[in-house]
Amino acid sequence: RLGYILSTLFATSKRWTAGSEGGTMSRHYVRDLSSAAGRGGNKAEGLRFLARRRFKIPTTWVCTWDAAADFAAGDQTVLDVLRRELAERVRPGQRYAVRSSASVEDQPGVSFAGQFRSVLDVEGLDAILSAIQEVWASASSAGIAAYAERQKIEMSGLRMAVLIQEMVPP
Repeated sequence: RLGYILSTLFATSKRWTAGSEGGTMSRHYVRDLSSAAGRGGNKAEGLRFLARRRFKIPTTWVCTWDAAADFAAGDQTVLDVLRRELAERVRPGQRYAVRSSASVEDQPGVSFAGQFRSVLDVEGLDAILSAIQEVWASASSAGIAAYAERQKIEMSGLRMAVLIQEMVPP
């Protein structure tokens, strides 16, 4: 069962966009919350809902589920692309929360609260990249499979995006 979940977890196609250099192709995995609709999971959609209604939320970027799919398919350049994109956004000395935003989270009747990995107080680009990989890996845990089975949730469509949010001082 877990093998099936892993194989279907990242069953999305690569997302390529035309680059500016003579037709070379480049990928974009990190998006602002406002431009990640449909690629960032239910938690991201909830935050977008709040932001549109002018609630204050921390600065948030979405590592789209395309990154997880490409990485799971063996594309080792994903981390290089993420490093480049995050380097343009991450501020030195700032701490971040790196959180799951899966397609199966935060649904009516089923939340998956506490099931996927979140990493708090993450500082620095390398630590953020490591935390993103931890979140991705949590999607294939035995605990997730057991929870889904208990809740009678079909996991074949699971897609995992990751939120990177500035930590807010207490």
